[in-house]
Amino acid sequence: MCPVFFSLSMTTIESPYTQKQWQVLDSERQHVIGSVAEYLSGEKLPADPTDEALSESLNLLRPCKGCVPDEYAGEELNREIRKKFAAVYWTGVELAIQELQRRGHHSGQEFTLYLVIDPDHEDYTYITVVDPERGCCFLHEGHKPWHFHFDSLAEIADAVLSVRNLLVNKITDALAKEQQIFVVVEGGLVQEVVDLPPSTRLTVIDHDIQETCGENLEKSPLNGQPCYLTHF
Repeated sequence: MCPVFFSLSMTTIESPYTQKQWQVLDSERQHVIGSVAEYLSGEKLPADPTDEALSESLNLLRPCKGCVPDEYAGEELNREIRKKFAAVYWTGVELAIQELQRRGHHSGQEFTLYLVIDPDHEDYTYITVVDPERGCCFLHEGHKPWHFHFDSLAEIADAVLSVRNLLVNKITDALAKEQQIFVVVEGGLVQEVVDLPPSTRLTVIDHDIQETCGENLEKSPLNGQPCYLTHF
């Protein structure tokens, strides 16, 4: 199939993304492409997207000579660079969170992921994924934005899955090394924990909920009963 052409801002653009490429992707990679396209365009792809739908949704990621395609280069250039990188990296972060939750881990309790992108149109754009609660950095990469583009849908999907897999592996390893201590409290509150080793997580389980309105209650990791959990 020949590359598709479409008009955007009165400019003729050649796009490398086609329906034929979509149809040979497995379901996992189709899901990834759908997530990236939705991030960029704000709309879901149809079940069997046309050349035009793929080209318009993913246009920011197509090969070009500059940091971004010409139609995006303007006063907000760094914002467009950030969006281009986030389409891949934030989608990878979201998929990593979903996979970790599928494995029984809890976002916000066992891990918290923040994506930081420092765009630069003259040098490397740096991408970092951190867990500020634990002082951990799980990913730190730099790419020159004029080199960060993709020739096919498969390349986009594989880049996202690479981010997902790296994060899942590193976080899983960190959680496996982390020691947990549970303190069960009834009728009292733990105010502070001093000199807790960095690789140790302490969870206070408070079952004293009789006079509360029940807000923010969670299940005890020990017996499944309703309680308040405080993490140190």
